[in-house]
Amino acid sequence: MPPVKKRTADGDGKPVIKRKKKKDGDSDDDFEDDAGGDVANNGSESVGQYDVTLEGSMLTGELLFCGGSNWDLVGRKQVPKGVKNGGGPNLWSPHRICNMLGVKVRTVRSGCSACHSVAITADGKAMTWGRNDLGQLGLGDTKRRDLPTEVPLLEGLNIIDAAVGRNHTLFLTGIKHICYKGPPIRTLAAGAEFSMIGDIRGNLYSFGLPEYGQLGSNRSIVVAADESLVSWGVSPTYGELGYGDSKPKSSSTPQEVKTTEGSYIQSVSCGFGHTLLIARTDSDEDKERVGKFPVFTP
Repeated sequence: MPPVKKRTADGDGKPVIKRKKKKDGDSDDDFEDDAGGDVANNGSESVGQYDVTLEGSMLTGELLFCGGSNWDLVGRKQVPKGVKNGGGPNLWSPHRICNMLGVKVRTVRSGCSACHSVAITADGKAMTWGRNDLGQLGLGDTKRRDLPTEVPLLEGLNIIDAAVGRNHTLFLTGIKHICYKGPPIRTLAAGAEFSMIGDIRGNLYSFGLPEYGQLGSNRSIVVAADESLVSWGVSPTYGELGYGDSKPKSSSTPQEVKTTEGSYIQSVSCGFGHTLLIARTDSDEDKERVGKFPVFTP
């Protein structure tokens, strides 16, 4: 593997919070620790104005994708009635995406029961693609997108993070001077049919349907301590394990993903039948290695 660069404090991709310095005359209530103080109203009453700036991950790279790209069919026995099947193939090894070549991406998100994805660029643009039969891409329609597409209603906002459920998507912005009934939100998570949000005071809120189907698929992919990429999962698979065209398509035990050897993978996110990766492109050597991955063009 290439030499490892020192990770920043937010190397896990979680938002970083910057606060203003306390000035004479400011109320102590405006300067509580993130999760340390007692919260008398638990966010249920107006708590005033916060001056908070959220920042996204400082690590960036190029988006890689492997797995099923036939969004209308993945996880289904047949294409829904009235839907024309124009989806793509299963990609058994990581690919670059044709409209994201050279684009710096800082965050990728999908969900274990989701057939759509979010990529957040280094300048805070949110791009979505995949299944969209219930409008989960946020693009104002229900048309499938085979390539990452910027969300128009979020243009001009600095998107910090996102969370992806089966048929819904959450976005976290970096807006400051927020006034609402509760402290500003700092983190998001989503299950199949429910969502969870955490605020800067440590309160956790949930909403949605907390019943069945939250776990999604039985496949995993992780960045190991030695910086190698490791995945495992049982069939059926669509290529999300990244083993390559000539290798076994599934494995009940963890196996190293040899197709990414030589590239430094900074982040990974798993969908129902696909995997998103961010490969480092800081140096010319990094870019040369990433440039050797095949390019997917729908």
